[in-house]
Amino acid sequence: MSRNMKKLEILIYSFLLFFMATSCLHDDLSDCHEQIWLKMSYTLNADYIDKFSQSVEEVTVLIYDREDQFFKTEEAKVSDLLNKNSMPLHLPAGEYTAVVWGNALADDYEITGTESLSTLRLKLLTQGNQPLHMELAELFHGIVTFEVTTEKGQEITVDVVKNTNHVRIVLKGIYDTRTAPGSDYAVHITGSNGVYGYDNNKEPDQSALQYLPDYNQQSQSLSVWADFTVLRLMRDDDMRIQVSENGSSKIYELLTERLFRSAYVTTDEDLDRYDNFTLTYTFYEELDEFYLTSLKVEDWEMKIDPGINI
Repeated sequence: MSRNMKKLEILIYSFLLFFMATSCLHDDLSDCHEQIWLKMSYTLNADYIDKFSQSVEEVTVLIYDREDQFFKTEEAKVSDLLNKNSMPLHLPAGEYTAVVWGNALADDYEITGTESLSTLRLKLLTQGNQPLHMELAELFHGIVTFEVTTEKGQEITVDVVKNTNHVRIVLKGIYDTRTAPGSDYAVHITGSNGVYGYDNNKEPDQSALQYLPDYNQQSQSLSVWADFTVLRLMRDDDMRIQVSENGSSKIYELLTERLFRSAYVTTDEDLDRYDNFTLTYTFYEELDEFYLTSLKVEDWEMKIDPGINI
């Protein structure tokens, strides 16, 4: 009798295990996790091809539910991703938003406020009002809203936007009669673009930053180069080029306003697509003034007559 009771207990236990394992076949799908694939790409670049693998080293994917509340985080090195940069996501059926940050784990950045979409922030780490590094890690952002069903083989695609730009300011025509540029000339880019929300828009009312350049003096060509890495440029933002000589202002103008006057940046998408800009200012001794004489976007250069104000 006891042997039969033991067999009955085993049967009941086996049935319970089977019921738990197959519960997602019934009406309550809350505990049933479906595998879908989040496929990531980076095509919004000057070459119009997918450069995700060669541009992004690691990704942080934050998942939020239909109430915009945090559900979970997935992190991975891009070299470990399968199926053309796809990440498997195991989620119960429902509606979700995935926020993707590429290279955000670098020492330059910090992700905070992850408990909800409205509080999620990505911040550039600073010391005072200056970035910790002159050459920031390349940062990428993507966002996609999707629905998980019981359908097998679901694939969600997100194309990321690059949030970092390389800007070179060239000062030409600095003659030997003038003091060495390394000591007397200061070149800065300033603006309030160091904090972003979940949708990659700048957080309003944030403090202005002063980006630090890497200087390179060219004595033979009588010029000084100042190379910057700055975060996302947007139409009508407050990013400014500032050049001073011994504390006296020589150049003080809006960067993106200048770029939109070029023949190559005409839309907001262009400003996201292109990430290498060079502005050359030539000094005219007799006028004691700098004038913009060349504006380069990627490999395309627009020469500017100093008498024409663009």
